[in-house]
Amino acid sequence: MTRHFLLFLFFLTSFLPQTLLSQRSVVDNQQLVNAAGNSYSPSGNVMRTYDNRFKGIEGSPYLMNDWMDAMVVSESGSIFQDLRIRYNIETDDVVLASNDGSNIMLPREEIAEFTMENRYDSFRFVAMEDPDDQDGRKMFCQILEEGPVQVLVRRRKYFVPGSNTLAFGHQDHGQYKFHQDRFYVRNREIGETIKVGRINRPIYRFLGNHTDELKEVARVREWYVSNPEALIGLIRYYNMLER
Repeated sequence: MTRHFLLFLFFLTSFLPQTLLSQRSVVDNQQLVNAAGNSYSPSGNVMRTYDNRFKGIEGSPYLMNDWMDAMVVSESGSIFQDLRIRYNIETDDVVLASNDGSNIMLPREEIAEFTMENRYDSFRFVAMEDPDDQDGRKMFCQILEEGPVQVLVRRRKYFVPGSNTLAFGHQDHGQYKFHQDRFYVRNREIGETIKVGRINRPIYRFLGNHTDELKEVARVREWYVSNPEALIGLIRYYNMLER
């Protein structure tokens, strides 16, 4: 399936009301899929195939190796439900399972957000501008704390080639490793984002309100934003004060 079909599907559904799309049943979604040439696949109708591209490699470029149930929201506001996707965090791309067993890479610039779920967890990602990128390139970040001010994390992997030589009974395979996580705080109302550093002061300046209360609770509870749990606690406390 070509990129043009994917874009066609996004543009086609942009003319439909968002509430209608959000209420589509699995049958409705299947009809939409069939009309678009089976580009999108409801979770009950996916052919799973073995992917041997990473055979002999430790790990994979995906956040989760298994296909997961998902919902994707396009930049136009269209909602696509009952999908099966994997998130490639090496290239920052969303990969869709197709009925013919192939993998389809969704156009990154057309995705506003997506949510992945399994029986244990739910992971919501949004496309946002990288504050360190002068060109304003967008990236996918997972939301860790909701509210007027959000905490987000960007997770990435990189590949380390192996020599494939046998030493001490073990073969040196290539492997995927995690970069250090990057954390961000985003103010949804003003649409601004700041990258979190090692000290609290920039966060206080970014938030603006309730500085004295935030400093006091951070001192008492020893909340330092270099600790992700403390960062989430601080922003959660700020959102409570803003109510």
